Amino acid sequence: MNLLNLKNTLQTSLVIRLTFLFLLTTIIIWLLSVLTAAYISMVQKRQHIIEDLSVLSEMNIVLSNQRFEEAERDAKNLMYQCSLATEIHHNDIFPEVSRHLSVGPSNCTPTLNGEKHRLFLQSS
Repeated sequence: MNLLNLKNTLQTSLVIRLTFLFLLTTIIIWLLSVLTAAYISMVQKRQHIIEDLSVLSEMNIVLSNQRFEEAERDAKNLMYQCSLATEIHHNDIFPEVSRHLSVGPSNCTPTLNGEKHRLFLQSS
């Protein structure tokens, strides 16, 4: 019986119908404004993230280029030092003997400078 009375009241009372209509439009406007604000915020955050990632990728490109330039310089320096240190000529008496840089475990172990690596890790 209660639902029937409510239905009859909604059909007959213009004030209640207008109040529900006003309440419904207010809720719809509020939801639209909240969704619009959330969408705008998401787009701005996305743009900010894209800008940050592009800056990071540019920094990685510069760092990679610097590493390759340093490696190229080191390789050229090594080739120059090897050309000064070695004369490759074969001995006719002993064909297996020639003057090269000696390669062994003692001079093939790299000497690592820990400070340089720590500075590199802190800068990135």
